[in-house]
Amino acid sequence: MNVNATSSHPPYHPEYNGIELAWARVKHFIGHHPSYNLESILSQNLPNALFSVTPDTAKRIIEHIIERWQQDLEGEIDPMEITAKIQENIYHSY
Repeated sequence: MNVNATSSHPPYHPEYNGIELAWARVKHFIGHHPSYNLESILSQNLPNALFSVTPDTAKRIIEHIIERWQQDLEGEIDPMEITAKIQENIYHSY
């Protein structure tokens, strides 16, 4: 089955973009751990915020994207095919 999520959605949709969801997590962390000192932000808050996106977080992001695709396309896509395509893209990007 060919995965095509652009038929009923704009070409860019943040709910289908994993990096947007990961950055939302980083911004959430920084918002809940405010610092008004640039040195503290760069040396502590930012690294901690980035490390808050764990492999488990990435897994939940992928599951969320699959769930959204299924809801929006009324189950027309096989979740295993989506997972395989995501994994293929992740492994080929290194």
